[in-house]
Amino acid sequence: MRLAALDHWVCPITGSPLSVEAFETKQFPLSGDHAARAQRMGLDQSRLQPDVKEGVLYGEPGGYWYPIINHVPVLMDHAIGLHEEFKNKYKEQSFAMRDRKQPDQAPRPGEDIQQRVFTREWNTLAIDDLSFGLDPGQRDKFITTELEWDRNVTDTLPLIFEAGCGSGFEARSLDRVTKGCIFGIDMNLTVIRNGATHAINPFTNLAVASIFAIPVRSKTFDIVYSSGALHHTYSTKDAFDSILKARKDDGQIYIWVYALEDMAKTKGRRAAFSIEEIVRPRIAQMSERWQSILVRALAEYQCRRYRKKGPYNKDEWQLHNAEHEVRDRWTVRYAHRHSFHEVISWYVESQLDYKLVDPVAYFDRMRVPFFGIGIRGYPRRSIAPRLDQ
Repeated sequence: MRLAALDHWVCPITGSPLSVEAFETKQFPLSGDHAARAQRMGLDQSRLQPDVKEGVLYGEPGGYWYPIINHVPVLMDHAIGLHEEFKNKYKEQSFAMRDRKQPDQAPRPGEDIQQRVFTREWNTLAIDDLSFGLDPGQRDKFITTELEWDRNVTDTLPLIFEAGCGSGFEARSLDRVTKGCIFGIDMNLTVIRNGATHAINPFTNLAVASIFAIPVRSKTFDIVYSSGALHHTYSTKDAFDSILKARKDDGQIYIWVYALEDMAKTKGRRAAFSIEEIVRPRIAQMSERWQSILVRALAEYQCRRYRKKGPYNKDEWQLHNAEHEVRDRWTVRYAHRHSFHEVISWYVESQLDYKLVDPVAYFDRMRVPFFGIGIRGYPRRSIAPRLDQ
């Protein structure tokens, strides 16, 4: 964790600033490009170079402490197994842990299952593997289309909050596309496994945290971005309301979620959706052994099928790519689908104007139809005439 990140990470329970107690640090000299970006963003370069590999983030005495493991802050508002392991390892040398407690809030419904299954899912891939068929360059095109970045880019480099960063592959893409500064969170623990890889870039700051207790300062970020994450919580709408708090008053928010309309196009899709709604939660609660046996069988079938009919990179598709996709569809506790009307209403209720991803621009770039619901929200102004004005 770069020291400069302390300007934005906060206690997820109290919202108060955090300090750091470092056990192991590294120095990462800035490249010429990174130094130039830091200067354009007005950032203190001396605080971008020191990185805490192992340490503790802590609040005031009587407050809470949070571990930093392999360069990654664990900013969950409730305790997980890592907290006890970390405490047993460092309690004798840590002053911060002596006067503070580990997080003690209750997890939201399904969060323990979701953390477990998404950790297994993302552990199947290396950081630059194909993800959902896309290679890093294609992911850049996807995000460029989502944010209409080629039209909106200015000399002001954005501060971005990503809710649901997976293993970090999208944060790397956001960095390449926008040249801004990214703060990303996800509950899965693969973020920690990839910590050393992400630590090399001072503008990609990732943490393990809950979407419902975001550990960043309110009304701070130029862009709040979430693609394919909110519908995997107990309430997509509550998750939307939570991450919206990070947006500056003049900033924007983009989300992509599953569309109910995609599953209603044919009788076959409607039947598949009904079966999935019944079967998926049961698979999510299976023991790891039986779940893995089932996933392996489904992945072998999916791998053969994708190599024949997949839309992207069929020749590079491997069994581990198929396993990742199977786990994403069949092992998660929640995978809500919403109608366009419902999701648009969230933006209207939040006093935001909205704009859907242009399906023609998407097809021109990606050569396949856009699916799901991708919507950008802006401060209410004259983007387009409103019917009630």
